[in-house]
Formats: sequence, C-alpha cells, structure tokens
Amino acid sequence: MLRYGRRLAVEVPDVVRRTLQSSQYGTWGIDDVDLYESPDRVWYAIEVEDPQSEREATVRILEDGTLL
Repeated sequence: MLRYGRRLAVEVPDVVRRTLQSSQYGTWGIDDVDLYESPDRVWYAIEVEDPQSEREATVRILEDGTLL
C-alpha cells in the first residue's frame, strides 16, 4: 500500500533539506513537496524551478537523505 500526502518545505526533515541544498538544484526555488510512504520506504518528491530559466524538475529524496 502506498500512502501519499503533501508537505510544506518547512516540514521536510533537515537531512532531506540538506541533500536538496547540496544537489545541483540547491539554488532552485521549491514549488511543492509531496510525501510518499510504502511498506519499504518513505521518500519526498520535491518540485523545484530554476528562477532564471523557469525550467522545472522533480527531485526524489529518501527520508534518510539519500538522493534517488
């Protein structure tokens, strides 16, 4: 069973936020954060947008900070 929910960026664990900040998308703005839970793992899908080019991407990070 997969559970899904939305979270604000301020509710994202520090380890997940640090992983995003140290990735190639660290300077991009956060548009949305979704939380996914399955029996195996919990991960965040963070939608980001480059303020200069308006390109968008989704960054997926496990709750332990592992970048998927």
